[in-house]
Order: sequence, then structure tokens, then C-alpha cells
Amino acid sequence: MGEILARLKSRHPDLRVELTVGVGTVLSEKLARRELDIAMHTGQGLGEHVLHQLLGFIEFQWVASPSLQRPEGPLTPSEAVGLPIVTNPSPSTLHSIVAAWLREGGLDFEAYNTCNSLWLMLHMARIGHAIALLPVPILRERIANGELVVLEAHPSVAPTAYYVSYQEEERGDWLRSLIEMIKDVIRELKFLSNPAPMLPP
Repeated sequence: MGEILARLKSRHPDLRVELTVGVGTVLSEKLARRELDIAMHTGQGLGEHVLHQLLGFIEFQWVASPSLQRPEGPLTPSEAVGLPIVTNPSPSTLHSIVAAWLREGGLDFEAYNTCNSLWLMLHMARIGHAIALLPVPILRERIANGELVVLEAHPSVAPTAYYVSYQEEERGDWLRSLIEMIKDVIRELKFLSNPAPMLPP
């Protein structure tokens, strides 16, 4: 998140950051290969040398353009498969959540439109090209200004755990300070539900 990077640079002006953006499975694999020092993601990293802290839970909602023509009432898996669905490609946490939700309705569906960018998926939903299941934090402004409408899902979509994972050998005061700063930003931005508690000073 931009606010975390801004605070890091403010505290450590000479810090050189190498930022990697990817789905949880990719970040987990990079942690396992020691290609990342730390990652925030929805899947626990692989490898005994990777440690994890739960930051909280991220909520997801199905959204669509207000112009979408559909019956009133909850969005069900059987209705969803009759509409164009866009989601991340497999393997990814988001793809797994969508597939599991459809299976709750007894449907094994693979005819997704796929995209590796959440922002492009949001745009596709906004212009009426597809419906999408997306994280609530990136939806709030678009829902508030009427660009998107929430499709209340039945069954509901359970929140997903969100972690910070890091290399075991990186433990120390600097890492503790960084994780507490991440928790602080998450609280201020209301990014997660049930955020993990702050540690005492």
C-alpha cells in the first residue's frame, strides 16, 4: 500500500525498496525461495524458514455496473454462471474463492474471463463487461459514487485471512517496528475486518 511505503521513506530516507506485486501464491513461492524478505498476502508462505503473523481478515463482495440487467434479489451461483465472470487466473486466492463459492451451489465452472490486475477487473465490472468478486477496500469509493453496485451473494462469501510473512532470520526490532507500522496503517485505512491487535510498547 502506498501509505506504508510513504511512511517507510519518511522514517528511512535512504532505504532502497524493491517492490513485488503479485497474487498470494506467487508471493508465497518467492518467500520460500528467499526472493522476498517480507510480504503481505492472503496465503501463508511455504517453507519452515518463513514465519507468519495474522493481520486480520479481508472481505470480498460481488459487484457489477448499475446498468447490468438481472433479476432482483441475491446473486446465486446458478445466476452468476449465466453472466460473464472475471477473476484472477489460477492459481490465486481470488480464483479459489470464486470457484469454491460456485461449488457451494453445486457448480463446477471454468469459463472465466481472467485478468491478473485487480484494477482492470474493477474497470471491467464498472463498464458492464463482467461481474467480479473483489476486495472491499478497493470498492468503497466506486460503490459510494454509484459506479458499481453490490450484488448480495447467497451463499455469502466468507472473509479471508490476510497475513504478513517474513524470513525467520529477519526477526528483530526493525521487523517488529515495521509490522506494527503496517498494523497501524491498516487500522487507519480500515483495510481489514477484525484487525490483529497492536503490541504493547
